[in-house]
Amino acid sequence: MLGNVNQTLKRGYFSLLKWNRLSAVQNSNVKVKPRLLLLEDDDNTAGLLMTLLMGYFDVHCISHGVNVFENIKKYSPRIIVSEMMMLGINGFEFSSQLRNNAETASIPFVMVNSKGVNLNKMDIFRSGAVDFWEPPFENDILSLRLYNIVEKQWQSNRKGQVADFAPAKKIVLSSLDENFLRNAAHLVNENLDNPNLNVATLSKGMALSPNKTYRKIKALTGLTAKEFIRMQRLKTAKNLLAQNKRSISEILYMVGFSSPSYFSRCFRAAYGCTPSEYVEKSVLKSDKIIF
Repeated sequence: MLGNVNQTLKRGYFSLLKWNRLSAVQNSNVKVKPRLLLLEDDDNTAGLLMTLLMGYFDVHCISHGVNVFENIKKYSPRIIVSEMMMLGINGFEFSSQLRNNAETASIPFVMVNSKGVNLNKMDIFRSGAVDFWEPPFENDILSLRLYNIVEKQWQSNRKGQVADFAPAKKIVLSSLDENFLRNAAHLVNENLDNPNLNVATLSKGMALSPNKTYRKIKALTGLTAKEFIRMQRLKTAKNLLAQNKRSISEILYMVGFSSPSYFSRCFRAAYGCTPSEYVEKSVLKSDKIIF
């Protein structure tokens, strides 16, 4: 039965002209799919949703909400789909917690009400959920909703790649300011493999005090010195990943990160996708697959 549902869903996906991006991912040899964390304690509902989603997402399902943020940190999902009420989970509170946590605020959250709980849908969306599902999970409707969620993420990715950093808004840089930023970026790039690079090291190379270096970077870019250094590391990492000539683990150490998980979180925060997903996108682009 579930197999038939899955086949029907796949036909529905391919009938949607706007699914070029996801169908390209499915039909290529791409191993990395957007990761989805599913929280569902009913076996039948979990099985149905996983069958519908696993064709296009790397689905990880857990049957309770206990220590849920540890699981989010463990799996680093791009999307979270959760039952409204289950052990350790109150959908409204969970959605609010996600939005108020800097590390999870950008993760789209979909609330599921498979148990028929009497809910005010306005309250659901006010809590920060991007969508709300109730059975029956119609194939075409579900596919369109998923498309909208993924499309929003890809739009965010493109915006994040427009510029790796820009001066603070409404600030016109003088030639001296441009030289300052150019020199600061050069010093960071010269010391990328040093995980201990900080504002003190940077200020020494700039022949300025740490306080003045910090204030100048903040005024010109809107970033703290630490954020400026990290962005330079990430920009170089992104360029190296796009070349697809070195492993991710090799690159992260080359640019001064010592923790793979921290590197992945920082990269996703800056560019809207994990390093692995960015590599796969670069491979697809080089193969001229149209998105």
